[in-house]
Amino acid sequence: MELFSLVCRQSPILVHVPHAGILTPKPVDPSRLNDPAAFRCTMWGVRDLYADTLGFGLADCLDATLMVNHVSRVWCDPERYPDDHEEMNRTGMGVIYTHGMDGRPLYKPGCEPDEAERAERLALAYTPWHRMLAEQCMRIADRHGRCLLVDMHSYPRCPHAGELHADEPRPLVDVGHNGDAAAARLAAHVTRALNRKGIGTAVNACYKGAMSVPDPRVVSLMLEVRRDAPIGRLKALLPDLIGEEWL
Repeated sequence: MELFSLVCRQSPILVHVPHAGILTPKPVDPSRLNDPAAFRCTMWGVRDLYADTLGFGLADCLDATLMVNHVSRVWCDPERYPDDHEEMNRTGMGVIYTHGMDGRPLYKPGCEPDEAERAERLALAYTPWHRMLAEQCMRIADRHGRCLLVDMHSYPRCPHAGELHADEPRPLVDVGHNGDAAAARLAAHVTRALNRKGIGTAVNACYKGAMSVPDPRVVSLMLEVRRDAPIGRLKALLPDLIGEEWL
């Protein structure tokens, strides 16, 4: 079973798609679950629909390296902190989900993943993903002197019960960055250009920041696309908007 896909290319850009998968590297015993159908529904419901489609298109057009995670974020979410720093622990949707989008427990009482199971999942899906991400960013930065990490996601028009910032604006495209000058400039450029095209876009709106790698040569930009956005138009527009500012 292939947990991750990696396609290495030549430009100084890496497209990162962490939440498009539905695989479970080790099946969960249905007898542990409150409702196996609800568990499967949660896996499909939190999957970043269209993120892989946009990511593939962006990588192809920009000759960018592409990383795609095929593991369901319900089983192990590589963009959550694996400790008490993760705010989504409050809703049971941290690095390993114990609750669904409706706030209901996925597991029967006493059947939630214990520390040993959590450690196994992290070892199988979390640690190798982050190792590969760091290695690819360093490879690109060593070759080009810089690396742009494009963190690709999607989200629903209406918030689900597990969201902590449901009252914040939900534009068609939410561009996230971590505050560094290069990412802020690129985010502003993409936002202005998409707004001129009639695609409502904001910076650090309902989702903020971007996946980062601790190297000053790596610039991180998150693209959160609302699932009712014009996906075809975005697939055509985004490569030019990012490429003209970066390549």
